[in-house]
Amino acid sequence: MLATEVERGRTDGKVEATFAPALPDFIGKCFATPGGAWVATAQAMKLDPAYGGFQMRWGLAHVNAGGQSTTVFPTEGAKPLSADGMNYNSSPDTYEIDLAAHDYDGDGTPEAIVTQRGKYHEGEGFSAGRIYTLKMGAVELHAPAKDLLFDSVKDADGDGRPDLVVFPYSTELEACGSGFGFRVSGPPLLSHARPDGTFSTSDDVAAKAAREACPKNPANVVEKGSEQDMDGAARNVACARIWGTPAAEIKKRIAAECKAQKPKASCAEGACLDGKTLQAWAEKEPPLVLK
Repeated sequence: MLATEVERGRTDGKVEATFAPALPDFIGKCFATPGGAWVATAQAMKLDPAYGGFQMRWGLAHVNAGGQSTTVFPTEGAKPLSADGMNYNSSPDTYEIDLAAHDYDGDGTPEAIVTQRGKYHEGEGFSAGRIYTLKMGAVELHAPAKDLLFDSVKDADGDGRPDLVVFPYSTELEACGSGFGFRVSGPPLLSHARPDGTFSTSDDVAAKAAREACPKNPANVVEKGSEQDMDGAARNVACARIWGTPAAEIKKRIAAECKAQKPKASCAEGACLDGKTLQAWAEKEPPLVLK
């Protein structure tokens, strides 16, 4: 039984009201499987009066017809959740979690698709979707997608299989002055779900999505008058690499274009004042090369 009521605290330390935070919509969501079901369950909750929200430990469980269950605890990070850890926050961090199901490997038991997105309080955003499968009664990551952290799912080619939207170019940076984190992301690309249960970031369907995200090879990395536009410059670097521009050439463009613009701001968030990120993206191998 989860506690759902607590008195809301004010900034002066006094109590002004009670509130009963509702469980998020994904809790209780379930999908039938042969002889059982996938279900999202709330395991524990810690209320936060200061922010009027709560932290929650939730699990993705597969329950068989006999009531036996196996549970995993999805997180946005690589480390498994600690025994008393929480993997959902309503405030001040914000999480968006949704569940879907699809039988990617064709074994008759649908995989569970867990989409996780959010933003840390005064910090960067994140996306860490994962696909789980049931093997020999155990819940584990779907092997062909175990190294993929996706942002969302969509059926890009109408074949009935949910494809994965990914951001292979993504970096956490630190905001000037405040020191808070923020995220710079490149163009959204596609990991196409294929009939055999595997995923491709370079087949024809993935290439079509890449052309939509990067319609052309950018003529400039740091466009005139936009030396402070980190998002635009980083996106241009990623698109240039996807269109096959060599890393060395992109680095030369960055140096020449930034020199011509002569940025004067002292803050290191600007494209020309944070050369390390652009250089790193230039060196990163793209998932596909358009022709």
